[in-house]
Amino acid sequence: MYVKVTGPVEVGDLLTTSNEPGRAMAVKNRRKAFGAVIGKALESDADGDGLVLMLVQPR
Repeated sequence: MYVKVTGPVEVGDLLTTSNEPGRAMAVKNRRKAFGAVIGKALESDADGDGLVLMLVQPR
């Protein structure tokens, strides 16, 4: 599915919820994000203000 992102995202980054409602951001610390990951980025966005294709990880 496509998700709006904040901040730069690279292919393969784990994504979690952002402080901005309705957006996701790349995980910077995997230990702190344990249990809060919503998916994995399949596309990149260097500007960090667009849509990225994400693989949703159900838990």
